[in-house]
Amino acid sequence: LYRIATDHPGVATRLDAKAYLERAFGTARAMFTIPKALANWSAYETGFYNECVLPELIVALDAAGRSKQAQELRDFWETKVRFFVTDRPD
Repeated sequence: LYRIATDHPGVATRLDAKAYLERAFGTARAMFTIPKALANWSAYETGFYNECVLPELIVALDAAGRSKQAQELRDFWETKVRFFVTDRPD
């Protein structure tokens, strides 16, 4: 919805692009923090189909001036990539 609100301003959405970007960040951040806090398992060791949008979300956060949030997600993402590419390639 962030991309729709950004790329197609003529399409009515319930929220504005800024709100959708904030929600996307919160959802992505939760993917890495909530499972560990609640169930003591790591999202770093599990592949998720929807995580393919994380690099694009990081770019969007940077472009919107939310560099702190972008860096937080970048750190999560790079840790996960390192796990799958370097630590446990298959």
